[in-house]
Amino acid sequence: MPNRNAKARKQERRKKHKAIKVYKRQLKNKSKKKMKYLYRDMKEIIEDTLNRVGLYNEQASTMVFNTGLVESKYRALMQYPSKIARSFFQVEPNTAFDIFDNYLKYRKGLWYDVIEACELDDKYKDEIPTVQDCERLLTINLAFAICMA
Repeated sequence: MPNRNAKARKQERRKKHKAIKVYKRQLKNKSKKKMKYLYRDMKEIIEDTLNRVGLYNEQASTMVFNTGLVESKYRALMQYPSKIARSFFQVEPNTAFDIFDNYLKYRKGLWYDVIEACELDDKYKDEIPTVQDCERLLTINLAFAICMA
């Protein structure tokens, strides 16, 4: 008699284990579908932003998209645990400031295109965003992060 109960318990555990495996597989498939849509949307946003800045080509779009995949897998907006780098592309505020100070400053047309594409305040047409401004913009403005990536 005790042997039968042990078999029944073992069968019951197997059923539960199998049900859990099926449930996990279903969750994983749903997650994959959601990521597929996220990737599609990110590619579209990247292409649109690069077009608005006048820098779109297939290689540039792919490079920016793959940067997000490598840096955060499109799952993190802040570097863990330091929170220094921001956005899916993990750009540091000092890097964004440097891009303005040492690159865009000498290319005013491109500077203005970035300001327009990112829908930034007009004050940035006359002054370089501070490191603190860059930190905030990288965190809340996806187009800005794409331009800085």
